[in-house]
Parts: sequence; structure tokens; C-alpha cells
Amino acid sequence: MIGDLVPVELKQKLIERCKQQKAIHHGKFVLNCGIESNVYFNSGILTDAQSFSLLCDVLVTLLVNSKIEFDAIIGLPYKSIPIAAQVCVGYFERTGKNVSFGYHRKEVKDHGEGSLYVGAPNVFAKGTKVVILDDVLTSGKALYRALDLLEPLGLDIVAFVVIINREVEYGGL
Repeated sequence: MIGDLVPVELKQKLIERCKQQKAIHHGKFVLNCGIESNVYFNSGILTDAQSFSLLCDVLVTLLVNSKIEFDAIIGLPYKSIPIAAQVCVGYFERTGKNVSFGYHRKEVKDHGEGSLYVGAPNVFAKGTKVVILDDVLTSGKALYRALDLLEPLGLDIVAFVVIINREVEYGGL
């Protein structure tokens, strides 16, 4: 199982940090996909250096231990963009492999280069092996949107990594 790729102690440390920083909320919430939930995870709270470093370390550990071969990490808008950037740096520091990161906007810019995609040209080049990163998976709405935008470019999507999988059939909190 993919979760076994990160040591239990490291995962537990991240869970405790999320609780300390109040990144996990209990109550009644309507999620982006319209589903009601009694738990809400806000990765945007984890922006202090200690929390952010720990979060990214868990993701780097997962990628290194998975032995997935990839060239770039694509962070989904918006909360996963800075996470993808730091995971890219952490992966390089841990392995020496110079991977890139990028992201797509939710809307096309009406100025400058007018692009929907941000990152070095190699990130979005045909055949580039990419890992898509998002903070939470519930209904797959963001993932399907990303696939609709990225698959026509000819990218080789080798993995989809999430911090929390709350997808109804397979995930949960």
C-alpha cells in the first residue's frame, strides 16, 4: 500500500502538527464538490516554516520511497502550488535529481503571454513524466479538470499524490 512508503512516526508527526495548527476542523462543512462533511482539512493553515517543512518532507519521502520516475511535479491550483515548489526542491536535495515544477491557472491570463500554464517549457512538453499534486481528493473534480487540461499536451502522468484522500469509496478521514 502506498501509505506504507512513509514511516508511521513521520505521518503521526504531521497529523499532530495539523491538529496543533488547527488545519483539521470538525463541524458541518459544505465542500467544493457540494458534499457535506463533518471534517474539513485546510492545508493553507500550514504556512509556518515548521509545518510546511514537515508536510513537504512527508511528500518527498513518499516520492523517494515510491521509486516513481518523473521529471516534473504539477501542483493544482491554488493551495498545492507552493507545496509542489517545495517538494521539488526537497526532492532535489534528497536525490540530486533536478526535477521541475509547474501549475495551471484556473483561467487564461488576458495579458502577458496569455498562458494557462506556468513553469519551464519542459514541464508541459509532450512526453514529460509528471506527478500531479493536490492537497485533498474528495470527488475528483480538480483532478478531472487537471486531466482535461494536461492530457491533450501529451504529458505522461505517472502519479497523482494527495495529502488527504477523502474520496467516498476508497478514502475517508
